[in-house]
Amino acid sequence: MRVESLELFWIKMPLVSQFTTSFGTTTEREILLVKVNADGASGWGESGADGLPMYSYETARTGWHIIEDFLAPVVLDEEWPDKGLAAAYARKFSSWRWHPMARCAVEEALWVLDAQRQDVSLQSLYANGRSIRDQIPVGISLGIEDDFEVLAEKITAGIEQGYQRIKLKIE
Repeated sequence: MRVESLELFWIKMPLVSQFTTSFGTTTEREILLVKVNADGASGWGESGADGLPMYSYETARTGWHIIEDFLAPVVLDEEWPDKGLAAAYARKFSSWRWHPMARCAVEEALWVLDAQRQDVSLQSLYANGRSIRDQIPVGISLGIEDDFEVLAEKITAGIEQGYQRIKLKIE
C-alpha cells in the first residue's frame, strides 16, 4: 500500500482564556496538522509542539521542516503493509533520537488512516484485541493566576464539569 499524499496545515487557534506558565502568557496556540491520504481514506495528526521554543527545542515550525524535508519523502516513497501501517512507520523511525513531536504527528495520522482503511474504530485498532474502556478520565490544566479567588473559581468549575484531575501551573 502506498500513501498517496501527505499535506501540512498551519493554524492559529485562540484560547478560551489566556494561559500563564513560568515561561510566559499565551492567548493562542500555533498548531501543525498532518493529513495523509490513501485508497480514498484520510487520517489526521497533530503536533504537540508549541509555536516558540520555550518548553522544548521542538516547535511547530521545526516540525513542519522535519516532516516536509525528511519524513514525508520516506512516507510517500515507501511500500507499506495493508495493515499495521502506523506500527511499521514507528519501527522505521525508531532509531531517530530527535523531533518526537513531528514524528508523532505523522504517526497519529497514519493510525487514523489505518483505522479508516480497515473500517474499524481507532480505539479498537489501538487495543489490538485487548479489552477496551468505555471512557478515559481526563484532566484540565490551569495556568498561573495572580488572584487566588479566580483560581478557586476555575478549580470549582473544572470539578463541576467532571474533570477528575486538575493540574496547576506554579512559579
